[in-house]
Amino acid sequence: MKYVTGKTHVHGHTLDVVITRENSSILSDIPSIQDPHLCDNKGKPSGDHLAISSQINIAKPPKQRKTVTFRKYRDIVVKDLITDLNNSAVLCNPEGSSDELVKVYNSEVQIIIDKHAPLQTKDILLRPNTQWYTDELHSAKRERRKAERQMRKTNLEVHKQIYRDKSVQSNILLLKCKNEYFSNKILEIGNDQKQLHKLTNNLMGNKAETVLPSHQDEHALSNRFGEFFVGKIDTIRNNLSNSNKTSTEVDNALEADIKSNKGSGYFIALKCYFTGLIIKIRIEI
Repeated sequence: MKYVTGKTHVHGHTLDVVITRENSSILSDIPSIQDPHLCDNKGKPSGDHLAISSQINIAKPPKQRKTVTFRKYRDIVVKDLITDLNNSAVLCNPEGSSDELVKVYNSEVQIIIDKHAPLQTKDILLRPNTQWYTDELHSAKRERRKAERQMRKTNLEVHKQIYRDKSVQSNILLLKCKNEYFSNKILEIGNDQKQLHKLTNNLMGNKAETVLPSHQDEHALSNRFGEFFVGKIDTIRNNLSNSNKTSTEVDNALEADIKSNKGSGYFIALKCYFTGLIIKIRIEI
């Protein structure tokens, strides 16, 4: 069914239509033709088409939410952590095979980290980045909505002109706020190409996602990573063996450490974290 019968163009033509199936109930009322008061990118009134307004029986999509997990590492009390580390089986009973030590290290570190920084979950509402939205822009848009309500209430030409002027002002201010915000961001970044690329991706709506190789077992994937870096070490050692014979002992020690830990990628990550944390503790002491 065709619902629009009046002119939708400034020259008197009907160029815009609303068509639905005969038995469709998507429209809740008859569409009306209105002046949209459009403006170009410079804030000047433009547009030669009128707007078609109607109520549609479509529910508003729900806001996107995301469940995140985190640990509050900054809330860790260093003295209590040192006490638990000193009393752990890793330091009290450092005997056994490499596999047994890895197993004890994983279990003890997991218990300690769960005690001092337990895993927490919460639902967050995903919101667009609107740091460029200023109080001045908020006031301008509020005045524009006020003028729009007045125009719709009286339908007088003077109120239509006031609404056009408010729309122009708010659109110019909107562009100004965005330009100033992102210009300052670029100046702060300077010559950091990585941050500039990140900012560009955010403006383009490109979301960075960490993609792991296809796998069915996380432990098998961690072993693949371990073998990859062991191979890297072998390659570097072979290339340097002719020029630097003293590097052999260091390479062997590093390779042995990685091979002993490659059974658990999670163990390696926790070891790196707590190594840095212990260094920080020693500096504070």
